[in-house]
Amino acid sequence: MEGLNARFEHFKKSLTRLHEALDCYEKNIDHEDLAIRRLIRDGLLQNYEFTIETLWKFLHAYLQEIYRANLESMSALKTLKEAQRLGVISADEYNQVTQLIADRNETSHAYFELLAIEIVQRIPAHYAFMKTLLNRIQAKGEL
Repeated sequence: MEGLNARFEHFKKSLTRLHEALDCYEKNIDHEDLAIRRLIRDGLLQNYEFTIETLWKFLHAYLQEIYRANLESMSALKTLKEAQRLGVISADEYNQVTQLIADRNETSHAYFELLAIEIVQRIPAHYAFMKTLLNRIQAKGEL
């Protein structure tokens, strides 16, 4: 299993890539070619999906190493619930992060145009939340 610092670096890099994809999407939202707009949107959704994966896997490793939590077989949502229980995220943040996971799960249905558009519209807020969480954990100096 990867170490905590490696998981943290993966999360940071994927968050940077998500920001780049979001920037590219916003710059090309009015592109004249519909196929290009869809390709950029789909790339953003894929970046979002793997960023969520790196987030919860980092939190899983973080809780195990820093808080000595026993999370051997926990899913993303159970890991996040444990993060709330341990005070890493608040109850309000838990509600927000469950929406992140729900949206990640829905990306497999992104071929439904309206669903893809809905998820993409929430990604800026999701990105801001993840960036805040990253900064808060980084500020603790435990990594």
